Amino acid sequence: MILTCPNCATRYEADAAKFQPSGRKVRCAKCAHSWHQPAPIVAPEHKQEHEQEREDVAAPTPPPVPVESAPAPVQGAAPSVLPAGPTGLPPPPAAVAALNRWRIGALAGWGVLFAVVALVGFVLIEARTEIAALWPKTATAYRAVGLDVNTVGLEFREVSYRVTTEDDQPVLHLKGRIHNFTKQELAVPQIHAALTDDARRELYDWKIDPMVRNLKPGASTIFSARLASPPAGARHVDLKFVKG
Repeated sequence: MILTCPNCATRYEADAAKFQPSGRKVRCAKCAHSWHQPAPIVAPEHKQEHEQEREDVAAPTPPPVPVESAPAPVQGAAPSVLPAGPTGLPPPPAAVAALNRWRIGALAGWGVLFAVVALVGFVLIEARTEIAALWPKTATAYRAVGLDVNTVGLEFREVSYRVTTEDDQPVLHLKGRIHNFTKQELAVPQIHAALTDDARRELYDWKIDPMVRNLKPGASTIFSARLASPPAGARHVDLKFVKG
């Protein structure tokens, strides 16, 4: 017998002998529509002939199966359930473009952050003298990382000394320049001079008054001193500014 789906008209071959007198429920393999199929009516006189025809079939086609299983369509019928789709499909172009924009933005953000950190570090190192002058406690932090900090803002340059003899006595002549390397005017303190031996032990010290009281940014002033009869073991002259 031939079954026809009332929903999509797909046709199936079925064995009428497997139907109960009351019929049975079947489902279309193509559209998944279910319906109740009545049993075919076979005349008694043709029953034997029908049985003989069924025996002569070499390879009967599978009948429609109950709702619990999917029947096979006659020719080219689609499967009862379409696959959900292959996995691993590429994302849509819009999603790819959005992801690329996010990556570019993230890289740009990290680049800006790195540049800001590098700039801050450069300023902290190059302007450490000015920073330490404003906040003296930062000098300790700079020294802890191995950076020397001049909290005065002044430095000695071109320092030289020589020993001469006057009235049979040695005389030490000391001279040099004081330079203001900051961007602000600074007061010039007294200079503490010390004579030390080879082991840097202090043998003698005295103070030198500067020739000016203040130095403008980038300006310099000279200083000089004369010391009669310096200690015989003196080998070095150490200079530093007297803290007010």
